[in-house]
Amino acid sequence: MGRDDHQQLLELIHQVGNRFAAIQKDLVVIHKEVKFHASELDFLGIVARSPGVHPTAIAQRLNVTKGAVSQTMARLEKKGAIRKETDGANNAALKVTLTPVGKGALAAFRRRIDGQWVEFAAHIHKLGAEEHETVRRFLTTLRGFLNKLA
Repeated sequence: MGRDDHQQLLELIHQVGNRFAAIQKDLVVIHKEVKFHASELDFLGIVARSPGVHPTAIAQRLNVTKGAVSQTMARLEKKGAIRKETDGANNAALKVTLTPVGKGALAAFRRRIDGQWVEFAAHIHKLGAEEHETVRRFLTTLRGFLNKLA
């Protein structure tokens, strides 16, 4: 690969990153007349996959601070999308679960992106083992690089 190829690849990565940032900023789902932003939907997705998850685990999975999780939890609780409960094993710890409103908001989001995601997932499934591993290594390295920037 020549210098121009490397430059084009770096520009493409930059464009993809910018598009992700724009989507993260602009994506809104309205459920029962309540707006849910992309960061809140990401949060709800984690809680849906791991009911009773602790806020610390949410922060780790979203790669954000515990303070950011606390703020998001307060907003989502106010919107009626989550329920915070004390953990029976440790009364100082919280567990987070979805309410019907939270489940509905997440379902509305999934319906919105389902077609696009299915198409993208089908493309990923077509990759051979070597391509899959190359993409996985690349994304893992990119995530590490981005984590160091913030």
